[in-house]
Parts: sequence; structure tokens; C-alpha cells
Amino acid sequence: MSLSRLTYAELAEALQISHEAVRALAKRRHWPRKVGKDGKTRVSVDLATIRHKRLVAGPAKAGRTQIAALKARIAELQAALDDMRSQRDHWQAMAEKLTGGH
Repeated sequence: MSLSRLTYAELAEALQISHEAVRALAKRRHWPRKVGKDGKTRVSVDLATIRHKRLVAGPAKAGRTQIAALKARIAELQAALDDMRSQRDHWQAMAEKLTGGH
């Protein structure tokens, strides 16, 4: 186990997640944090363990992608439904003309 002391920005780059996600992760995992003389907070972590556990925010991103795809599909289906209703109204009007409104 080799601990590294990294700033939030360095850790965010190493894990390929946002700065805010790194802060939340450090807080949630209770990783030791210390403010240096330069005013930057450094977190003590074992990068090998983190990378092995694959903490990259894949599921959340996948969820957002799926939601966007579902919203697009709903919009397509709504447009198709509107088109069908329009066609129905057209054919009903044509039928009424042919039957004389009966």
C-alpha cells in the first residue's frame, strides 16, 4: 500500500472525474486531508486501490445518457402520435363529407 498525497485537482485528473466529485468522494471515504502551506488541501489515498475499484463515475453518466435517450424517444413517439391524430382527424372529416354528416 503506497499512499499518495494529492490535491483535489490532481486526484480529479488521475481518476478522470470532476473536482466536486473528488471532494465528495474524499469526504465519503473519510480520507485523511491536510491543508499545506500553499493553502491547497491534499488528500492521502492509495491510487492503486482506487483504480482497482474503478471509482470513475460511469453509472451516473450512463444513467444521464439513458435518460437523454429516453427523452428523445418519448419526443419521437409524441410526434408520431400527433401525426396519427392529425391523420385520424383528416379521415374523419373526409368520412363526414362523404356521408353527409351522419
